[in-house]
Amino acid sequence: MSQNLQDKVVVVTGGGSGIGREMCELFAGEGAHVIAADINQQGIEETVGMLEGEHPGLAVNLDVSNADSWSALRDQVKSAYGRIDVLCNNAGVFRIGAFDTAPIGDWYLQSRINIDGTILGCKAFISDLIEQGSGVIVNTASLSGLIAAPELSTYTASKFAVVGFSYALYQELADKGIKVYVLCPGAIDTPMNHDVDVPLEDRLIPPADVAQGVIDVIKADDGRMNIFTHPEFRDMLAGQYQSVLDEYDAFNNATEQVL
Repeated sequence: MSQNLQDKVVVVTGGGSGIGREMCELFAGEGAHVIAADINQQGIEETVGMLEGEHPGLAVNLDVSNADSWSALRDQVKSAYGRIDVLCNNAGVFRIGAFDTAPIGDWYLQSRINIDGTILGCKAFISDLIEQGSGVIVNTASLSGLIAAPELSTYTASKFAVVGFSYALYQELADKGIKVYVLCPGAIDTPMNHDVDVPLEDRLIPPADVAQGVIDVIKADDGRMNIFTHPEFRDMLAGQYQSVLDEYDAFNNATEQVL
């Protein structure tokens, strides 16, 4: 079964740049009504000015870490369109550094934007989606939400939280007609990664490629919930989870011997 995005109402956070901007452009190209939301007002106005779809876009200033800001966005979307069909919780921040020397403010920032921003976004619109009996949620996490790496401890913690939340929400909403996807990209050529002061082990890929992957998976509507980039990290992911299973088996085998 395929999903038609024509005339769908789509909210994209982090819509002022990077993957969010590319999502907005692609959704508009599919005939959707696009709401670009971001704390960067200039960025979202530029994004909306770039849209070439048949419907004019809407730029809405949003602080994803603030529940009242989400409530105002929800009211504006309901007033303008009467519904929401796709919510892309894409806004995020990235900090790198050894945990012992990194300022605790790095954690608070990533927690507010990456975790709270995702949960508050879902909370703002979940009742509307359930009442409609349909809808799509895309939460942007990271491969760092599945694979741990040094000097990314707090970022990894925030993205593991997004992955876990998305997996649980997927199960909770499966019988309510609502699809939940979690996007786990590697390093993307976005402003967020341009300021990183250490070499990135994985290649930077264009944000347009990531956004296209999101659109393709939503349209395919084939039961998947994970959206990935960087296939070269598959073996690392497999190795990490195999080691978890090996230790799980070893623990249970030892326990059985004791009992």
